[in-house]
Amino acid sequence: MNTKNILAVLLAAGMAWACKSETTKDGKPLDTPTTGEITVGVDESFEPLLRAEVEGFGILYKQATIKTVFKPEGEVIADLLKDSIRMAIAARPFTEGEKVAMKQQTITPREYPIAVDAVCLIVNKKNIDTVLSVTDVKNLLVGTTKKWSDLSKTNLKDSVRIVFDNNNSSNLLFLKDKLGLKDTELGKHVFAVKSNAEVIEYIKNHPNSMGVIGINWITDSTAKEKELKGFMKDNAVVAVVPDSLTTTPDWKKTVHIPDFYPYQSSIALKTYPFRRMLYVLSREARSGLGTGFTSYILGDKGQRIVLRAGLLPINAPVRLIEMKNKKIEIEK
Repeated sequence: MNTKNILAVLLAAGMAWACKSETTKDGKPLDTPTTGEITVGVDESFEPLLRAEVEGFGILYKQATIKTVFKPEGEVIADLLKDSIRMAIAARPFTEGEKVAMKQQTITPREYPIAVDAVCLIVNKKNIDTVLSVTDVKNLLVGTTKKWSDLSKTNLKDSVRIVFDNNNSSNLLFLKDKLGLKDTELGKHVFAVKSNAEVIEYIKNHPNSMGVIGINWITDSTAKEKELKGFMKDNAVVAVVPDSLTTTPDWKKTVHIPDFYPYQSSIALKTYPFRRMLYVLSREARSGLGTGFTSYILGDKGQRIVLRAGLLPINAPVRLIEMKNKKIEIEK
């Protein structure tokens, strides 16, 4: 079943309960697609996006309470497997082993792609060079490139430091998988702080460093964390160019660099190399609040929030423009 058919089923389930206000014996709203209470585990990389989605859903459905727990991806999925939560937001689908484990619990695992995300590299603006090849990124991670000036004489002469949001970061896992790296290959200059916000703050205060974060932390126009916007006054986003376009010494002069920043257009055209899918993962056995929230995220309002957050919606919101056959008068 494709995404559009899934969405239609979910929306139908939600509409069937939209006008009901039934409660349990103790007066609490029943668990339906639009009422009740649920805890959603969220990969910390997507905190701004999910805060906005929860807020939007809550405005529409007053009897629904969605609590969010922001953790590293591995912890979120572990909570889902042990039934501590019914729904998770992560940057990967279930593994085959996880599907088997859930089926042993007589649970049918469900996964719904909701957006295309980008892992974003940021540097301090004092670092002049903000264009890297994929191999440059790999060499920086393993320590083959030790100083920024190794890439260009105009760069800082300080040793490179690379910082992630946490030790179990999905951003780190993604880059290791994308670049074919093992933990043992990462240099001692690669380390973690405690959050994406701390990564941005660290880069602001350490010109020799490079941070790895989820793109919605610096593009989300709906985010309440307005101070994060201020951090970007001192930081710059890095363009990453595929190796196939960097085979000549003067490639930075011949490549159209704007195509390789983590913009929505570059994500859509697949020119930015560090793209990944964002999923809703669910173990909900019936049509409950998790189903309703998923249908909201996949619907028009939820996908517009994805768009404002700087990610690429999986179901692109459509703007309808009525064209009328009307004579145009031109003054002479």
